[in-house]
Order: sequence, then C-alpha cells, then structure tokens
Amino acid sequence: MEQIWDNNDWLESANHWVTKQLKLQKINSIGRLKPVSGWGLGHVLKQPTEQGDVYFKATAKLPLFSNEALLSRYLHSINMPTPEVLAIEETHQYQLTKDFGGGLAEDSSATLWADAFEQFAQLQLDSLSYLKDFNKQGCLNRPISDVAAQLQLLIEHPQLQSLLDSEIILATEKAIAKLSHNIDELSQLEIGETLVHGDLHIENVAMSDDQCIFFDWSDACISHPFIDGTYLYRMPDSQDKTQIIDAYLKPWKQHYQPQQVEQAWQLCEHVCYAHQAISYASMMLHLSPEARVELNTAFQNALSASLRSNRQTVKSTTCVRSKFCGMVSGILHTLSLIQIKAGEAL
Repeated sequence: MEQIWDNNDWLESANHWVTKQLKLQKINSIGRLKPVSGWGLGHVLKQPTEQGDVYFKATAKLPLFSNEALLSRYLHSINMPTPEVLAIEETHQYQLTKDFGGGLAEDSSATLWADAFEQFAQLQLDSLSYLKDFNKQGCLNRPISDVAAQLQLLIEHPQLQSLLDSEIILATEKAIAKLSHNIDELSQLEIGETLVHGDLHIENVAMSDDQCIFFDWSDACISHPFIDGTYLYRMPDSQDKTQIIDAYLKPWKQHYQPQQVEQAWQLCEHVCYAHQAISYASMMLHLSPEARVELNTAFQNALSASLRSNRQTVKSTTCVRSKFCGMVSGILHTLSLIQIKAGEAL
C-alpha cells in the first residue's frame, strides 16, 4: 500500500501545507520543516515559529489504523487530555499540533506511571458519552468478538506463514479455541466498550501542568478497554507493576463491581496480545518490505506472548473463579445461618 511519503515531492508538499495553515492563523514560520522521526508507520516534522515550535505528523494509511488526524482533532474538541490540534488535512491524514512537550521516559517512576494509567482509565470512562460519534471521526470498531476469527485468517495467510516458525503456527491454531472461550467469558462480564488507544505506554504520554496528555492515536479503536493493558501485562511481576495496575483499575472498580473488574482483567491478557498480533500482522501485509523488517520481531513477540498468556490465563482464571465461588459460598452459608437464627428467634 503506497504511502504519501513514497512520493519524492511529499516534503515540499507538506512544507507548503504547514506554511499555509500557519498563515491562516497569523503565525509566522521560521525556516522550513525539520525531520524529527520517520518510518513506515508515520513521519513527524518540527516547524519553528515566532510563537514556538509546532509539530506536523503524517500517519500511514492502513486498514486497521484510525484516521489519526481526524480523531485527534475531535478528541481535543471534546476536551479530552490530548494535544491541541491547530489544523488537519483529512485525506492525507496530516495534522499540525502545538508543542506539548514530548513523551515521558520509560524509566519514569512507578508513581508517575500509575498516575498516567489512572488518568487514562478516566479518559476511557469519559469516552462512553461519545461512542456514537467516534466512527464518524475516523475511529474503527474492533470488537473482541472478532479477534479469534481474524487471528485464524491471518495465521493461514501464506505471506505470514513464511515468516513464522512452524511450531508457533501450530501452537497458535491450537490456542484459538481457548481464545474464543476466553472472549466468551470476558463478554459475559459486560464491561462496556470504550475508546482504546491501542499503543498505550508512558512514552506516548506527556505532562502539562500536572495533567497527562495522551498522544499518538493511530492504533485507536472502539473495543474492550483492557486491550490497552498490553504494556502492563508484559511487565515483570513486581510491586511497581501491582501499583500501576491497581491505579488503572481503581476508576473501573468505582464504575463496576470490583470482582467483575478483577476477573475481566485476568481474562483479557490473552485477548489483548491476540489483538496486538492482528494489528502487527495487518501492518506487515500492507507496508513496504523495508518497514516489515522492523515489525517482524514485534509481530512474533505478540504471538508468543499470546500463547504464554493463554496458558497462564487458564490457571489465573480458575484461581479467580475459585476465590469468587468461595466468597459466594461463604456469603450463602452466612445467610443460611442468619435465617436459622432468625427462625429460632421466632
């Protein structure tokens, strides 16, 4: 799939567009656009101006990508904690934003991670009021009910099979039935769909006046909210990990029953990695050979993580169920004793 930056004159075109948009807002440019980063999924350029730097981004057009420019403008318009968008070009998926400080460091403190994920959980809950509008604003629907079938189709694709170890292919095919079962159980818990970032980690979070700013929405979709747990699930077990997960789940436990949230979190890990593997697979099928090389390892890691989490989910879900059943049995036993005592009193 050809991208805008595959054309030799795209930088000249981008520079012309940025200059025009800034003039419309009476902002004077200083010099030309300067490259910041770029690869198969998008390019970021910086434009110095008399009022400070602004940033230009062009995002790849891919089947499972949102129209990031359109969605980012909408998120800012409804006062979500996202960058201020100065202008967009919907067809080419250009966006121009004010400087928001850049992403936080991966080695940021656990307290900062926890605060960011708690704020993001609130963003997801706030998004419930706008779900009907997101599709019109470039955001895809990716329900978890589609994940198992999509993974099956992709694992059978000849181009992807040539990249994967035969053992991974066989193990994935065997795991799909369990994945479907997990999805059914997860759906029965009735945690509603929300806006999902799709690539939520601390480096896609900036800080402004003690408030987190969430950016890089190319993977955004409407789906189960815990799909955004990818980076938390894969952290090594530690007190820091527990602190961050507890912070993220805190707003959810105020919205749903705590036991319901805990069980959903346990079940979603396998689904989360499968969702991510599908995203990477789609990228690899539609990007240039050069870009695929950069994504191949990530795709295989996501599949492997899905297989590992599938084995762990069976154990952890059984454990959660056992605790839950034990708790219910205890409550019923207590109620029966109360009824007996009440009967004796009568």
